[in-house]
Amino acid sequence: MSEGNYTYPVVFTLLGLWLNKLVDEGESISLDNVFNEIENKTVWNLLDEKTNGRTKFYNELQREELSNYFFTAAQNDANDRSLVNNNGYCLLIAYLLDAVVDKGAGMVTLFDSKNEKI
Repeated sequence: MSEGNYTYPVVFTLLGLWLNKLVDEGESISLDNVFNEIENKTVWNLLDEKTNGRTKFYNELQREELSNYFFTAAQNDANDRSLVNNNGYCLLIAYLLDAVVDKGAGMVTLFDSKNEKI
């Protein structure tokens, strides 16, 4: 996969598919650990490791924008946790679903590898 050539909604859905694959394979991470990864802006290190590098095609700007979206979602969702109680990967999927809706409503701005809005 070439770096950063994905646009809306693929930029969200492809990551969601990889997270869904992790859950399907029985992978789990606690909600607290995911919140820590999000707050420390290290969630991409986790995703790159758990997907064996299959998420490395996201360019730095896309990673930053999605990290910022995850951070904002986590801050706004600290009590409800998007109806997820057990698996942090499911929480990230829920945040991606929210991002698809928010992007469709013009509430999320992401950029491609040429720093153009997608």
